[in-house]
Amino acid sequence: GEQLQNTYSECMDEDCGWGDIQYTYLTHNIFADYGFLELYPRRWQLEGAIAEIDEDLETHEKTFRWIFDRPSHDTLRWISLQLARLRTIEKGVRADVA
Repeated sequence: GEQLQNTYSECMDEDCGWGDIQYTYLTHNIFADYGFLELYPRRWQLEGAIAEIDEDLETHEKTFRWIFDRPSHDTLRWISLQLARLRTIEKGVRADVA
């Protein structure tokens, strides 16, 4: 038979409020609770704003969007600084993991 598909963030039944959970039980919550990342979409809370990264199933192209509200200028600056910091350590971290 086919693989049984289960999801923690895209639940659409009564147990999770008919989909309301998708914007409150985010990727970092699933990782903290279960130790793995689900398939896309993945949602992250960044300084109060919710970001979503999704992947097209055919092209595997990833897209990014803000859910509900675009963050403040200060939040965008903080995210930019964190991205720059992560890029400076990426090579070393990848080498240590390999």
